[in-house]
Amino acid sequence: MRSRLMNKKITSNIEDYLEAIYLIEEARGVARVNEIAKSLKVSYPSTSVILKKLHDMELVVHEKYGYIRLTPAGKRIASDTFEKHQTLSEFFSTVLGINKEAAEFDACKVEHSVSDHLLNQLIKFIQYIQICSKEEPGCLQRFNAFVESEKSLPEKRGKKRSGENQGDQIPS
Repeated sequence: MRSRLMNKKITSNIEDYLEAIYLIEEARGVARVNEIAKSLKVSYPSTSVILKKLHDMELVVHEKYGYIRLTPAGKRIASDTFEKHQTLSEFFSTVLGINKEAAEFDACKVEHSVSDHLLNQLIKFIQYIQICSKEEPGCLQRFNAFVESEKSLPEKRGKKRSGENQGDQIPS
């Protein structure tokens, strides 16, 4: 199993599918093609093509027209991706004050490129901010005031960020 997986690159698209299957499995025990397609807002045929690839990579068990389940390797990748997503979303919304919808959107984009080291540092920073806010009320509010003040760097408006696709719409 390991050799097949090591010969295939785990792309962000594959991680998205594994994460979707993981969340559906957590809620319902098993996943179906239509649930995965609906969750990812993609077509049924596209989902079937990726599921075959995931099956060939031994990341899912999928009987034709049947249920889909993650293998232990698939579940490990999916849970790691989900943990990154949750941590990033929490950081974006709680610490940076970004609205939940935008935080979710951005977390979904960033989760695929975050190293384990950066993720661990973000977790520690979130914990620090939570402790700081309890011990010193107003800590986070002072940060938010700083962001809104003229002391912080001006926002880069109208500049396209590297790696940003024309079709990406970031919720405000």
